[in-house]
Amino acid sequence: MTNFNGKYCWVDLTTTNIEASKRFYSDLFQWNFEEEKAPQGGTYHIAKVGDSAVAGLMTQSPEQKGAPSSWNTYFGVDSLETFSKKAEEFGAQTVVARQSVGDHGALSVLKDPTGAYFCTWQSKNPADLEKPFASNTPGHFGWTELATNDLDRAGRFYSEVFEYTPAAFGAEQKDATYFTFNYEGKPQAGLMGIPSDKTDVPSHWANYVTVENCDRTLEKATQLGAQTLYGPVDVPNVGRFAKIRDPQGAVIAFIS
Repeated sequence: MTNFNGKYCWVDLTTTNIEASKRFYSDLFQWNFEEEKAPQGGTYHIAKVGDSAVAGLMTQSPEQKGAPSSWNTYFGVDSLETFSKKAEEFGAQTVVARQSVGDHGALSVLKDPTGAYFCTWQSKNPADLEKPFASNTPGHFGWTELATNDLDRAGRFYSEVFEYTPAAFGAEQKDATYFTFNYEGKPQAGLMGIPSDKTDVPSHWANYVTVENCDRTLEKATQLGAQTLYGPVDVPNVGRFAKIRDPQGAVIAFIS
């Protein structure tokens, strides 16, 4: 698959306690960590499975003080400025216009029209984006999905700004509750509505780690201090998943 605007390409965690987060995810997913100096100062911790980098972790900036830890979802684009301009035309807000990441590239942070934050990534080496990020290998992120309080508006927005085509998941049904964003006929991300009675839940992107056994991973996560938010639940022909809030407050899901 060639590069395209909207390719799921990276995730990272901003956390209130970097050492506690590293211990938690190392125990839960068997991640190892390497450290890299961040261009803006501080340290960027790269989570690895074997020789493969699977995620990044970093301490919250002073401006984020008081906010809970959170996972950030990245999508590749050809040009940060061109994409942000187009996204703003369709109702998004640019939160961070451009932040250089040394020799690797640059990122922007946006908020979509339904309130969900996401990041865009412009690599200095476009060949990096040719490598698939999502993987069914245990310990790797395998899926991302948007939970939104305005399903129609979110679907229209991402179809306009990314090269996505929304499709009902599974059998075609007019009352479908889960959709996939497709590119060239292949699912790239999920889309679902937040139940109307969950008025306190904002629109958000959620990321899924592939695991060997969902139930054992959930049991381990709770032993390590995580809170179960949802599941475990079976999805026919897909797998079994659960969603948790880690001890520092970040929400993450996993699937087997």
